[in-house]
Amino acid sequence: MRRRIERAGSPVETHYSVVLRGRREEKGFTQRELARRTEECGVLVTAAGISRLELGDRTPTLITACVLADALGTTVDSMVAACAAARAAA
Repeated sequence: MRRRIERAGSPVETHYSVVLRGRREEKGFTQRELARRTEECGVLVTAAGISRLELGDRTPTLITACVLADALGTTVDSMVAACAAARAAA
């Protein structure tokens, strides 16, 4: 069951977890496929770990965020910018 991340009673669409899931889905990757790609980048982030990140149950370390960005073919900067842009537009 998926939970929505809420802050002050309204969904937070700019949270890293939402951006991570969105980027993964844009690429057409399953959580298992993304996990395999992280291993190719040199640091395994398990499918279960990706699930916890996407649910907002876990905050990524800088290394994890970098590896996930690499595996998604993007940068941590662009993922953070996506959070900031959505927050500014809200």
